Amino acid sequence: MGADGNYTRIFFDSGNQYFFCKTLKNYSEILEYSGFIRTHQTHLISADKISACVKTDGGYILMNDGSRIPISRQRRDSVLQKMMI
Repeated sequence: MGADGNYTRIFFDSGNQYFFCKTLKNYSEILEYSGFIRTHQTHLISADKISACVKTDGGYILMNDGSRIPISRQRRDSVLQKMMI
């Protein structure tokens, strides 16, 4: 999922993406205990779609589809902790 102002863009495995008129914060609160990780102000990802965690170049998550999701400095420790569980 990605934030786009007051909208959220959700990407699906099928390649489709849709815009919803709720903020990423709303989805983050709903999905907090369902295996989703907030890595950045603009990104919420499904933990079971993670391929690798790269700690160099500021840190990012490599997803199964090859996309790179940034990890903010403020969320880095939290993200790494959630990935160890």
